[in-house]
Amino acid sequence: MRISTSEAPEIKVYPNPAANFVNVDLPENEMTGTLSILSASGQLVRSVQSYEGESSVQIDIQDLQKGVYMVRWVQSDEQVVVKKLIVQ
Repeated sequence: MRISTSEAPEIKVYPNPAANFVNVDLPENEMTGTLSILSASGQLVRSVQSYEGESSVQIDIQDLQKGVYMVRWVQSDEQVVVKKLIVQ
């Protein structure tokens, strides 16, 4: 059994609250992954690929309803990071 001692990477979501777009900084992004925006009820409303070496992704959110969402980044090694996003 392999025990991982590495902590999940930290992502930065800004501006927050956001209106038209949101930037997500992906530090030490060494593998591909999927960046998703989920509604408060858990419904997937937006999904984009992040690529190895990419340090920032911008997501268009101007068509989303105002409210609270979750930004989820899942890397190919199955590490998951979730941040709260407020759309105004």
